[in-house]
Amino acid sequence: MKTAIDLKKILPFLPGQSSKSSTLDETLVYFVTFLFSLSTAEISPSNLLKTAGSVGYGIYSKTVMEIHNLGLRWQYGIATAAGIVASQVPNEEFKLFLMKLEQVIRLGDSLRDFLKSEMAAVVNAYASAYERSMESLKLLLGMFSTLMSTASFMIAAMMIMSMIGGGDSSTIIVVAFATIAGLGAFALMMYMIFPKDKLMNENGEHLKQFKKIFLPSVGASVAIGIALLFVPQVSREIIVSAVGGPLIFPGFVAKRVEGRIKKLDESFPSFIRHLTEIYATVGSLGQALKTVMKSDFGGLSTHARSMLNRVLNRVTMEQAFELFSTDTGNELITASNKVISISMIKGANMIEVGETLAQLTSRFNDLRKKRQQVSKAFETTVLILHVLTVAVMSFMKGVFQFFADIFGHLDKSLGASVIQPIPPDMMNIVLPLMIVALACINGLVIKISQGGLYKTMWFNIGLLLVIGGVVSFGVQQFVGQMFGDIIGSNPFGDLATQAP
Repeated sequence: MKTAIDLKKILPFLPGQSSKSSTLDETLVYFVTFLFSLSTAEISPSNLLKTAGSVGYGIYSKTVMEIHNLGLRWQYGIATAAGIVASQVPNEEFKLFLMKLEQVIRLGDSLRDFLKSEMAAVVNAYASAYERSMESLKLLLGMFSTLMSTASFMIAAMMIMSMIGGGDSSTIIVVAFATIAGLGAFALMMYMIFPKDKLMNENGEHLKQFKKIFLPSVGASVAIGIALLFVPQVSREIIVSAVGGPLIFPGFVAKRVEGRIKKLDESFPSFIRHLTEIYATVGSLGQALKTVMKSDFGGLSTHARSMLNRVLNRVTMEQAFELFSTDTGNELITASNKVISISMIKGANMIEVGETLAQLTSRFNDLRKKRQQVSKAFETTVLILHVLTVAVMSFMKGVFQFFADIFGHLDKSLGASVIQPIPPDMMNIVLPLMIVALACINGLVIKISQGGLYKTMWFNIGLLLVIGGVVSFGVQQFVGQMFGDIIGSNPFGDLATQAP
C-alpha cells in the first residue's frame, strides 16, 4: 500500500515534491479515518488510542499503543506520552499529526473536530500526491514509448553497420543486450516508484482457479517450447508464439477476477451509505441488512445476502464483517469494513461514519479511473511499438539472409573477399530471445501503468509473445517471397563463368 520513494530524489526532472509531502500510503488514510469514526462515539482519548492500537494498521497501531502504555501504565499522561513518542517517529507527516494530537489532548479541545479536519487534510494530501504521481507516470510512459520506438531503428542501424564493418556477430549481441537492459531498468524503476493500487485482500480463495492452472500452464509452455525445438520444420518464431499461448489462460482467469472485484467498488459507496443510515435508525444489523437487500447493488448483493444469513445465525458483528470482506476479496471494502464494525461496537455516529467512508471510497475510485484512462492509451501505444520493433528486426533478418546468399554466390564465383552480413545462424538465436524479452518487459510496463492485480501480467506477456512470434514469422515470409525470385535466378551466374 505504501510508496515511500521520493520521485524527486530519483528523477529530478519530474514534477517537484516537497520533502514534507505526503507519501502514497492508504494505511495512514484509513487509520486517521478510523480514529475520526471512533471519535464520533465521544470516547476518551485513552480508550480511543487503546482501540486503535489493537487494530491492524501496522506501525500506526503500534505507535498509538506505545502512547497508551506510556501514558497510563507508566503514568506520563496521554498528552505527554504523545509528545515523547512523536519525537521518535521517522514519518514526518505522522509525527506532525501526533504533535497536534498532543496539544489537542492537553488543551481539552474536541477530538472529533480535530480528527475530522486532520482526516480531510490527509485525504487531500494523498489525492494530491497520487495525481502528481500520475503526471510523472504519464511522463515516464511517454519516455518509455520513445525509447521503444528508437530501439527498433537503433538495432537496425547497428545491424547495417555491423555488416559494413565485416559482419562481427558480437556487435549484435552487445546491442541486443544493451537494449533489453535499458528497457528492463526503465521498467524496474517504474515498478519501484509508482503506486501499486492494491486491489485484493490476502484472504479468500478468489485466485484458487488461477493457482490451479498457473503452474500447469507454465509447465505446458516450457514443454511445448522444448518439444518444438527438436522439430526442424518449425521456425523459432512459431515456437515463441506456441510458448506464449498457454500463458494467456492463467492471465485471463486473473483478469476476470480483477474485473469482478473492481465492479464491487462502484456499488460499495451507495451500499454502505444506505446500510449505515438504516442501522442508525433501527439499531439492528440484521434488520438493516434486510432493508438494504430490497435494493439492487449488483454483485455486492450476493455477498450482502450471505452476510445477512450469518447475522441471523448469531455470528458476531466483527466476524460477519470480516467474512463479508473475505467474500468480496476487495481491499477497499476490507479497509472500510474494519472501520464500520468497530465503530458499530463502540456506538459511533453511523450516519456520519457511513457518509465519510462512502465519500472516501468514491475518491479512491475517481483517482483509479484517471489512472485507467492513462493506461488505456499507453497499452495501445505499446502494442503498436511492440509489433513495429519485432517487424523491423525480422525484416532485417530476412534482408541479411538475402545478402548472405548473394555474397555467398559472389565468393564462390569470383573468389574475392567481400562484405559479409551477420551470420543467419546468429540471428536465428538473437531474434527469438529479443521477442521473448520485449514481451516480458512490455507486459510488465503495461501492468505497471494499470496497477491492481499483477497476476494479470501473464495475459499481457502471453498475448505479446503470440503476436510477436506471428508478426516475425509473417515478415520473414514476406521478405523471403520478395527476394526469392532474385536469389533463385542467381543473377551472378554469368560472373561465375568468367572466373579464371
